Amino acid sequence: MLRSTQLPRQEVARMTAEPMGTTTSRHDTIGWLAAAFVLVPLAAWLAWGFGERSALAEIAALGANRADLYRTLLERELERPGTVPLVLARAPLVMAALGGDHGAARLLDSQMAELVAAADLTDLYVMDAKGRTVAASNASSDHSFVGQDFSFRRYFKDAMAGAVGHEFALGTTSLVPGYYVAQPVTESGAVMGAVVAKVDLARLEMLWADNPERLLLADGDGRVVLTDIPGLRFQPMPASDEDGSIRLPASMGGKRDYLMRAFDLPRGQWQVAILLPLSPAKARRAAWGIVGGAGMLAALLIAFAVAERRRTARAFAQYDRLNRIALEQELKHRTAELVQAAKLATIGQMATGMVHEVNQPLAAIGAFAGNAQRFMELGRLDRVSQNLGEIAAQVERLATITRRLKGFARRSAGDLAPVALAPAMDRVLAMVGPRLREQGVAVEFDPGPDGLLVTAEQIRLEQVMVNLVTNALDSMKRSDDGALSIRFRLHGERTLVTIADTGPGIPEDMLPCLFDPFTTTKPSGEGLGLGLSIASAIVRDFGGSLQAANRREGGAIFTLDLPNAELL
Repeated sequence: MLRSTQLPRQEVARMTAEPMGTTTSRHDTIGWLAAAFVLVPLAAWLAWGFGERSALAEIAALGANRADLYRTLLERELERPGTVPLVLARAPLVMAALGGDHGAARLLDSQMAELVAAADLTDLYVMDAKGRTVAASNASSDHSFVGQDFSFRRYFKDAMAGAVGHEFALGTTSLVPGYYVAQPVTESGAVMGAVVAKVDLARLEMLWADNPERLLLADGDGRVVLTDIPGLRFQPMPASDEDGSIRLPASMGGKRDYLMRAFDLPRGQWQVAILLPLSPAKARRAAWGIVGGAGMLAALLIAFAVAERRRTARAFAQYDRLNRIALEQELKHRTAELVQAAKLATIGQMATGMVHEVNQPLAAIGAFAGNAQRFMELGRLDRVSQNLGEIAAQVERLATITRRLKGFARRSAGDLAPVALAPAMDRVLAMVGPRLREQGVAVEFDPGPDGLLVTAEQIRLEQVMVNLVTNALDSMKRSDDGALSIRFRLHGERTLVTIADTGPGIPEDMLPCLFDPFTTTKPSGEGLGLGLSIASAIVRDFGGSLQAANRREGGAIFTLDLPNAELL
């Protein structure tokens, strides 16, 4: 019966208690509060920054997409009015009007009025070399350009220089801002005048007025000429910070922050800027800050709960560990006692054979002693010495038998070391030799390669082999021609030891549980069924395995799989 190995709970608590106790102390609570005081704001700040950066990145990407869209839209609108002046500049009616033909000029007025309506232009007019308007599409209106002098306009100066003039400007007569395109009219290489088309871009302002972003169009002087922010029209283009952000004052559409992305149009040296509101970034960074702080607080609370649970469980775990160690030690002790008992039982089984083995040298000693005494009386000292030598040889034989029994019976140290396999089997066969001879069992022993070593413990390995050999002999008790086959062979880094007999074999239903404790194939009273279970446990300690099977030709075969040590 196993004695109780549980330690008193007070002792376990004393051994496992932490310096400050197993429950949360006041200092632990202060530490957690300090961590929360530092980490929660830090997490909120980091999340705040991450949310702001991610929102700004999305806004910047949106700005790039919008810039491409508006660039395409503006380029299309700016290219549209240039076609009509290009065609008219080559018309004979225009040359006639520039030559002073008033009838041609009035006819040109009506035709240009029709072109303005058809081409969706604001105004269309012809200027002579001095900048005076000689024909216009609005000649019949109260704000007629006919007779007006626009020589100061940049588009006129560019046209007179032989280039196509472009300009954003506020109309001096109509007071309507527009985009002007001037196509030079040439004859024999000389510039005679210009055909000018004007487009009112106010409709573009209406197109993007409902969008959250704002659009600014500046001329070559950096002056905003087109925008849906009234306070910025005809004002200098606002400058942004290094990160591209700007803040508009209340007088310019409200006190709001924007991200500005600017790009140049391909001609005219005009610049377009898109203002994207930063309010989504502010909202997102606030949300991320709240989520970050709350997440860190939740994480700290979870960590606190886990730490408290672990602290509470640590004492119980230590208690269980100490009990487990004590139980393992007790189990190891009891197992060693069972092993020793099994060895003594094996010695008891071999006792009859050993008595016969001992009786032979004892009888020989008695005979040689009598002979020596008789030869001593006859004075035959040479024969006395010969008989005394025989007596010494028989005494050595007795000593060898007792050494084997003592070596097999003593307790093992349990340390693994290289063990020479063939000599160990020789000792086993010597110990069971009397039974082999008594039963008339033939032994076939193949030791394999010379100097074969395995990693094991010599005494326990011999015990396993004795158990397997004696089991084989027990199975062949009723056999007149029993045979025992023992073979060693290398298998990679392992050594296989097979012990086969010619007995009746093992019942098939017992093979799966053959190595379980108290499992035996012997008749009642001839064994407890612990031998093979102990042998299997010993072999596992060596890092090996023990298997059993039935042979097709009859009998059982046991295979020891042991790790190699080295080859001598």
